[in-house]
Amino acid sequence: VRSKVNDPFDSDRTWDPVYVTETLRFGTNMYLQQSMVYSPAVEEFTNLTTSLVLKGLSASFTAIRSRTYELIVSGPNQGWQQTSDPERLNLKEFKLGFVGDFKKASLWEDRLSLGLRINSGLTFDLQRYTYSNFTFSLGFTMGVTNFLDLSLDATSENAVIFRYFQDLPFVNFPITLPGEKNVFVDLLNSFRFDREELRKSSGFKLKSIKLTALHHLGDWNAKLEMIMTPYLDSTGIYPVYKLNPEISFLVQWVPVTEIKTEIFHDKDKFTFR
Repeated sequence: VRSKVNDPFDSDRTWDPVYVTETLRFGTNMYLQQSMVYSPAVEEFTNLTTSLVLKGLSASFTAIRSRTYELIVSGPNQGWQQTSDPERLNLKEFKLGFVGDFKKASLWEDRLSLGLRINSGLTFDLQRYTYSNFTFSLGFTMGVTNFLDLSLDATSENAVIFRYFQDLPFVNFPITLPGEKNVFVDLLNSFRFDREELRKSSGFKLKSIKLTALHHLGDWNAKLEMIMTPYLDSTGIYPVYKLNPEISFLVQWVPVTEIKTEIFHDKDKFTFR
């Protein structure tokens, strides 16, 4: 629990919000946490967050003190607009994520290793449903012991994730969002290079591709990194998507722990160790 009183001996003293955090731990990287923020100014809770972490899997649920939103489907001010309702504690968002760094499989008498990384996250906006999104990153690594490490990472995003949930019984939405409503079919459509219209209509969009090569040179490391991100080129007659490559090269000396020096300052003198 933490808070602060500003100018406590003054007549116009102020009291900052009170932050309360409770954590129940089950083991390494496994815990349940509840965070609360209480505002003395309005005498109400302004933020409640419940988080659950089970190793690589995480989930959180948040409510904040705010006005609600409504979707305007006609007129000049179409879109999400805040209502005139008084502020109160309302649902804000639900998050679900998974991070997995699987152990490298050693091959060829430990001369060759392979690995896999997964990083995904779902953010569901419980007030403005169409602001929900999903990100997914998949990475592969291959290493030749004391010689070369290669890694390839691809990241995609889906900013129309709500259209897969709009037909659920408890969802009351005034309009029907166009597009494929089956998430698995829509994912397959993003790889339909034989049907351009299906690939363009898919909600899964590539955001970046990253290739990294690390060459071990004894006391030195040489690192080559290339990141490709798609962008819309509107300079021509017809706008087209292109890949923007960013390439960097770094040669770095590997620190030698035997000659490491630590410097300490004690009053008026320095000490080397």
